[in-house]
Amino acid sequence: MKIICGQKELLKGIQIASKAVTPKSSDPNMECIVIDTKNNDIRLVANNMELGIETIISGEIIENNSVDRIELTANLFQNIIKSLPDTNITIEYNSGSKATISDSSDRKFEINVTSADEFPFPTKLNKSNPIEISQLALKTAIGQTSFAASKNGNGDMMTGESFKIVAPSTLRLSALNGHRIAIRNVTLDKEYENSSIIIPAKSMDDIASILSTDDDKKVSVYIGANSAMFEFDDTTIISRLIEGKYFNVEQMLSDDYETHIIVDKQSIASCIQRTKLVVSDSEKRPVILNVTDGNVLITMNGSKGKFEENLEIEKNGKDIEIGFNPDYLISTFNAITDEKVDMYFINSKAPCFIKDANEVYIYLILPININVN
Repeated sequence: MKIICGQKELLKGIQIASKAVTPKSSDPNMECIVIDTKNNDIRLVANNMELGIETIISGEIIENNSVDRIELTANLFQNIIKSLPDTNITIEYNSGSKATISDSSDRKFEINVTSADEFPFPTKLNKSNPIEISQLALKTAIGQTSFAASKNGNGDMMTGESFKIVAPSTLRLSALNGHRIAIRNVTLDKEYENSSIIIPAKSMDDIASILSTDDDKKVSVYIGANSAMFEFDDTTIISRLIEGKYFNVEQMLSDDYETHIIVDKQSIASCIQRTKLVVSDSEKRPVILNVTDGNVLITMNGSKGKFEENLEIEKNGKDIEIGFNPDYLISTFNAITDEKVDMYFINSKAPCFIKDANEVYIYLILPININVN
C-alpha cells in the first residue's frame, strides 16, 4: 500500500473517524483507525462497538499490493499528522510491522501497524427507505436536546435519545434524566410512517459534531433492528440502538397552567449564571424565582453569600415562588435561540414548562424544595 493525501484532508478524516475510537480500551482494536484502500478509494474506519465510522478522503493510491488495509493507533496517527505542515503526506506499507509516514521534505516517521485482519468493521445496513433530514436541522436539534439525557449508567434508557418519526412528516427528538425533559420537533420535507428508536445520546453528540452547518446538505438515516446508519457527504456512521420502549414523554406534558411569564432569554440566563458565584461547586442550592406582576425576583443563598436580581417580565395568572437547579435552567436557556422565552408554571411543586408558541421545542424542569435554602 502506498497513498498520498493532503495534510488537511487527512487530518480532517482522522478527526471524524476518531469519534468512534475508545482510548485506553481493553481491546486494542478500539484504539485504532484502519486505512482501507480495498475498493480503490481511501477510507478511514474506526469502531468501538457502540459507534462505527467510515469516511472517504481524497488522495491518490499509488499502489495496492497484497495488503490493502492497515491498522494504526489513532492517537499517535493523529498527533503525527497534526505535527506536519500543510503539504502532501505519503503513507507506505509493504510488509512486516512498520509503516512509514512522510511529507514532501525530509520528515519521516516509522510506526507500528497491523494488517487489520481482526478489526471489527462496522456492519452496514440495507439502504432502503431512508429518512432524509437537513444536516443543519438535525445538528441543531441534537444540540438542543441531548444535554438533557443522563450522563450516568451504561445502556440505561435515560442515557439515550428518542429518535421518533411522527407521521406524516415530523421528527421528534427527546431526552430526559428524571429531572428534566427536552423535546425538539423537526419538520421533514417528505412523509414517512411512524417509527421510534433510541440512540445513545453520546453517539448523537458525536454525529452532530460531524454534521455540516449547510442547510442544503442532507443526511440519510436508515433504521435496522439493532442499529441506525447515518450517511452524509463522504461519511457513514453506524450507531447501536438501546433496546426497549422509550418513556411516554407526551404523557408527562400538561396545558393546565396557573402562571405564564414572558422574559428576555439572555437577561434571565445571565442572571442565573451570576447566582452560581455565591455557591461552591459541591453545593446543591436552588435558585429561587419569585414571580409577581411585571417582575421576577431571582435569589440564591450560598456559602459564599447571597445574590438577588429583579427582572422585568410579562405575566398572566397567579404569583408563584419556586426553586430550580440553576444548571438545568442555564443549559435550557442556552439551547433556545429565541430572544424571549415563555415559562409556564402549575404550582411550586409541579414542573415548569418552557416552550414556544408552536411547540417546536418543549422543555420540562422539575422544581426543588426551596426550604433547603
